[in-house]
Amino acid sequence: MGEPEPPWMTAVRWATTTTEPILDPAYRHRLESDLERAIEADPEWGIRFYTGVCVDIASTLPGVDPWRQATISPETGQAVATGGMPFGTVIDHTDLCPQVIPDLAIDVALVATFPGIEPAAAAIVVHSFTSHEVAAQALRTAAAGDPAVIIETGFQALRWLLFRRRNYGGLLDMWGFDSIWFRAEREWKVLHGIEAADDSLTEIEERQEDQRIDDTDYDPDPGWIGRPGQH
Repeated sequence: MGEPEPPWMTAVRWATTTTEPILDPAYRHRLESDLERAIEADPEWGIRFYTGVCVDIASTLPGVDPWRQATISPETGQAVATGGMPFGTVIDHTDLCPQVIPDLAIDVALVATFPGIEPAAAAIVVHSFTSHEVAAQALRTAAAGDPAVIIETGFQALRWLLFRRRNYGGLLDMWGFDSIWFRAEREWKVLHGIEAADDSLTEIEERQEDQRIDDTDYDPDPGWIGRPGQH
């Protein structure tokens, strides 16, 4: 018999669920269940994995993308967009992907944003523009040791950023898939002492820089109403 697959390979296989919407349902369920078990067995790896991918995606968005202006309210501790409106609703995406059907559940362009994300996930998205350590600590605090929360909140934040990146790169953009593969392996090896964290920092920066989207690619919909103070 061959060597067993390392645990991080479960995330690599799961990555296909983020790129292929018509996977066999039973196979998709198996991939999701396998990842859940891997994170239940190694929660800290799950935290480092999800937030590492979030940071990889956030770092590639244009410098003029309004998401970079989102902050954490000192009064509520929740994520807010420009003008003080809540961050984490479909409005976050409608500058690049206008809503055309009142019922989001059947709006094929925006259904991936339905029904929005929880405040803890929105905060992780905002923190992802700061650093991996800050984003990881936000998820660690939100989860309080509960693997189920790591999985749910981590994926919500990742889903939000994957969709944002897709609005620039299209359905065939593979940066999210590539980052999932890289972070799954890298974070597991660093956490378990197989690789020193400093060894890949330069590679991470170079990968992010290579995938950065130009400011000129931010082209909001002319009919976008936006939020107060956004224009």
